[in-house]
Amino acid sequence: HYTKVCSYLEKAEHVVIGGKAEAGFVEATVVEVEDNNALLAREEIFGPVLSVIEVSGFDEAIEVGNDTEYGLCASIFTAKAKRAIRGARALRAGTSTHPYEDRSAINFNIKGSTAWTEVSKESIQQDGYYSFTADFLGGEFGATENNLKLDIGTKYDGNNFINDSMTTTQFSKASATVFQDADGYAAGDLERVSVASDGIITGVYSNGQLIPLFRVGLAKFQNNFGLSNAGGNLFTETRDSGSAITNKPGENGLGKISPNSLEMSNVDISDEFVKMITNQRGFQANSKTVTTVDAMMQTVIQMKQ
Repeated sequence: HYTKVCSYLEKAEHVVIGGKAEAGFVEATVVEVEDNNALLAREEIFGPVLSVIEVSGFDEAIEVGNDTEYGLCASIFTAKAKRAIRGARALRAGTSTHPYEDRSAINFNIKGSTAWTEVSKESIQQDGYYSFTADFLGGEFGATENNLKLDIGTKYDGNNFINDSMTTTQFSKASATVFQDADGYAAGDLERVSVASDGIITGVYSNGQLIPLFRVGLAKFQNNFGLSNAGGNLFTETRDSGSAITNKPGENGLGKISPNSLEMSNVDISDEFVKMITNQRGFQANSKTVTTVDAMMQTVIQMKQ
């Protein structure tokens, strides 16, 4: 094979890079080919040698790539993804394929390095399975051939095909469903939520599912009186109160949540008392004014009499 590659290199008119061959080795070589009918363009060189043909446009590249007798010699290099996809669809030749129109089919006895060779059906008598030899790489002297055995769970014993214990069989007749079971649920919408004493918020869905969604966390401080009153029954952390200690309700000294319960008044009693006394004094002052006016009216009435 080394001699064959060297003979191709001797016929190259323009070596772009590489080209040296010595001591049984050939360095990576790129050869520019002017004519698509040249030997280096028509033959496959199995070695580190790449033949490059310059074209003027995309359509010409597809035409040159498809004008080949083999399936490994046509490649188009481009930096544009859309053009690469378009080229892959239009190119009938390429890596691990053949220049026939149906690239998805595997044919026997085709030309090229991806040819499959059909084996005599008498091979089933040897080990009870159909077997054949395939060559996916195209190496010389059968170096890359593989013997494949088709084992679908049925073995030929010389007279009949015998199914093993793991074989699945099917009769050629109409079938019917004997039993069916569904382990899933229909789609559902969230209808309401419920809160448990341990803080778990459960979603109740229209399909009857109860799914835990969240958990309410509680916090406590080493010194509750050190918290700063932010107004609106809200408090903020200070250096005197210490950092918040959070956990699940009912653990680490924390209380529990009382769902569906009405909380009693938690207003500031001292502040409410001050407001009440202020309102009471204003009421008393208004009462005195009414009494004074009433006395003046009585005096006026007596003077008239």
